[in-house]
Amino acid sequence: MKRRSRRGTKRRRRTKRVKKVQRGGGAGEEAAETQAKQWYDKGVVQAEGGDKAGAEASFRAAIAADPQLAVAHYNLGILLDEGGAKMQAETAYRAAAAAADDDRTATEAQNKLGVLLGERGNKVGAEAAFRAAIAADPQHADAHFNLGIILRNNGDNAGAEASFRAATTADPQNADAHNNLGLFLAKRGDNAGAKASFRAAFTVDPQNARAHRNMGILLRGSGDKDGAEASFRAAITADPQYAKAHNNLGVLLDERGDKDGAVAAYRAAIAADPKHVDAHGNLGILLNERGDKAGAEAAYRAAIAADPQYANAHNNLGLLLNERGDKAGAEAAYRAAIAADPQHAMAHSNLGLLLSERGDLAGAEAAYRAAHEAATSKEEKSFAKAALDEVQAALESSS
Repeated sequence: MKRRSRRGTKRRRRTKRVKKVQRGGGAGEEAAETQAKQWYDKGVVQAEGGDKAGAEASFRAAIAADPQLAVAHYNLGILLDEGGAKMQAETAYRAAAAAADDDRTATEAQNKLGVLLGERGNKVGAEAAFRAAIAADPQHADAHFNLGIILRNNGDNAGAEASFRAATTADPQNADAHNNLGLFLAKRGDNAGAKASFRAAFTVDPQNARAHRNMGILLRGSGDKDGAEASFRAAITADPQYAKAHNNLGVLLDERGDKDGAVAAYRAAIAADPKHVDAHGNLGILLNERGDKAGAEAAYRAAIAADPQYANAHNNLGLLLNERGDKAGAEAAYRAAIAADPQHAMAHSNLGLLLSERGDLAGAEAAYRAAHEAATSKEEKSFAKAALDEVQAALESSS
């Protein structure tokens, strides 16, 4: 069993701007505004020079002189956000949005607020902030993109797709938006649209490894293995540490009969990410097929160490242990697979076979019955039913 996954990325934008405030007040108010702007300008210079403590103090002084200086609140929020003071940053972003008398500042503050709230798990607040940003500036590509991420995570696929499409319209150079739009188009079967979106992503950004990989997954699924291999290799060229792309390449090379290349690709995936469970599992399967039982066992155990809930690795380890006569170890592995995934039909069947061979017909009957109920394919269901009938017949004859 070989698994793959794909996902997009979140993109955020940081903007610092000087804003001159003119309210037409008296001499005292104008003096305060001038002083606030001086403090603000000093804070910008300090921030750009890396003096974050000094910048924070200057932005606070600017706000004290003019509480309505929105950009001072906004840039103070950025400093606090980057420094890990999330609650204070939220307060600063909200103050910036409330004080802003121009759409641009309000949009930037709402967008940053949405990102912060999303990171803290406040999806409702994040969505509201991104929608407020878009209301202030309908062409704000990052706000559309970030709203798409939130809607995707909330399961609103149609809304997410619309948001990513709006992001690409607002900013045709937004490679991440093109890539995420492609994922949704592929998900609903629009392969032509998905290909166009992935291609747009890496045309804008040739180093967009995720777009190359997603194109490879799409091409492999449509039978274009040459194109898929080229795409996976392009993803790896763009990001040599992209473990998922190495793993995808390994699966493809394995399918094409290049076993040595597949082993090398799986090992490259593991080198890039030692906890990449799929690469460990796939390497184990291939090594087992090539007769390297010790290597296969080590790979399966590495997969389980990385993810104790990886049912396929437990099941495959059980098969290997059973083959070499370690029945107790095999039974434990099958039961671990079932504990991790109670609907793992193959593990139930393998446990049933082991118990049957040991003479535990009642246990075998229960295992095959569970396998039949969990089976999703016609082949698995037929196998489990035949085995169940055989065990039940043996039970009847022995009674």
